[in-house]
Amino acid sequence: MPYEEMAGLIRNGSVGQNAVVVLDTYSSIPDPFLQLIPPKIPVILLGGDDSAEQARKAARSQPVVWFWRHTHDTSPGKFVTGLEDELSQGRRAVTHEFLPYSQPEQWVLRIVRGPNPPAYFYQLLEIR
Repeated sequence: MPYEEMAGLIRNGSVGQNAVVVLDTYSSIPDPFLQLIPPKIPVILLGGDDSAEQARKAARSQPVVWFWRHTHDTSPGKFVTGLEDELSQGRRAVTHEFLPYSQPEQWVLRIVRGPNPPAYFYQLLEIR
């Protein structure tokens, strides 16, 4: 897993700015990643309505939101995708993609999920 590369983006992209990191815990295990995020940057672990409200509140007060997630949303009712869309509204969002699916995995994904499956396992959305 490219945890160090992802954490480096957060460190470098948050210098001199208030930032918050939002992590999808429905489809991903963030523990190794958490250890690489600077302690001065608050982290919100998505796990339901309370954490979603924390993320909304943080997005209103922080100029930079980093939203890390698996590209396949397994949360109830696509909760993670909905929150990502909500936090991105009216802001500039840049998607950084990590860990590409292999050709055989892409073939299986097309069979299982239909046309246009994601090309990567993880994405880190930079919202400003």
